[in-house]
Amino acid sequence: MLVEIPGEWEEQRNGGSCLCRIGEGVMKLVIAIMLATSMAGCASEAEVKARMAAIDDGKCKGYGAQPATPAYVQCRAQLDAARTQAIATMAATPGPPVYTPAPIVVPPMPR
Repeated sequence: MLVEIPGEWEEQRNGGSCLCRIGEGVMKLVIAIMLATSMAGCASEAEVKARMAAIDDGKCKGYGAQPATPAYVQCRAQLDAARTQAIATMAATPGPPVYTPAPIVVPPMPR
């Protein structure tokens, strides 16, 4: 059973297994979490995990899933899997190419 998350998940059936891809909203969430945690600077690992848990909790409740229900557990698991996949994808993606301008050679002025 999958929790339907409109605009966030796309399902692909392939031989009976479900492959879920991250939607644009999840990617924005991951980027927001990474930005918030990097700006926090002194936040401990426990504080970062607590913030991410609170964000995930709010998202799942916003989808209508109530805590301690199978739908809520499934929602939290999907958000965690999406975050893990997004982080792995970003880590494996090379950064933008570095632009190195060619040197400008100015000939000497005639006398």
